Amino acid sequence: SPAYGKLPPPAVEKKGVMVYRAGERVGFSELKHHVGWMEKHPSNGCVYAAGSGKLRAYKVAADGMLEEFSSADALGNPAHFCLSADGAWALCANYSASTLSVLPIAADGSVGAATDSKHHVVRLNPQLADRQEACHPHQVRLDPGSGAWALACDLGASRVWVYAFDVARGSLAGAANSERHLLLPEASGPRHLDFHPTKPWVYVLCELDGNIVGCRWDAEQGRLTPFGSYYTLPDGVSPCRAHHSEEGSRKALGRI
Repeated sequence: SPAYGKLPPPAVEKKGVMVYRAGERVGFSELKHHVGWMEKHPSNGCVYAAGSGKLRAYKVAADGMLEEFSSADALGNPAHFCLSADGAWALCANYSASTLSVLPIAADGSVGAATDSKHHVVRLNPQLADRQEACHPHQVRLDPGSGAWALACDLGASRVWVYAFDVARGSLAGAANSERHLLLPEASGPRHLDFHPTKPWVYVLCELDGNIVGCRWDAEQGRLTPFGSYYTLPDGVSPCRAHHSEEGSRKALGRI
């Protein structure tokens, strides 16, 4: 948000991750860097985290404490990332940089330099510049069935970008004006999506207008086709677009 930074940051005593086992807190793993998103690797026992512009790899000790052993530039500051089913790739959604990036994960669990990226620039409505002054990829997901498609929610552009993903090369294919990309209503602000576990459906959560958009997913063509939009808030309740008010005092932002 353009209002970000107008307030002094809160005092931070420690950065790290709370560690729980079976619902019971067992400790606090103090880290040197901010952590915005974490994922467990499907097979190598490591944990990966995004923060401070990098994707970081951690070994997990018997007591759950984390030890960083590798990192690589994510080409932005990731709000979210996902790991491919084989654990060979990490795809990052970099909110402020308007980019998606692909980073390899080696056999020893270390993170390598990016193999591909996409930078998004589109013409946007200046009247929506409070939250949508630029493209802001907020999440990226791989099609869980084939892993052949990468879908990225862009809160700033009100789009879901859809790219073909080459698992052998770690590359994203598709032009910025591809018909595969899903253009949602202006000011909708898609934040996250999820795939139905058994049906060819994808549900897109729109933070700024409060709707969930249901889409049919064609896994062969990589196409989303909306079939319905469902408002998630009670009658008379509207989503709040702002992070901060104009005078700088904090506003609450409801997240669904």
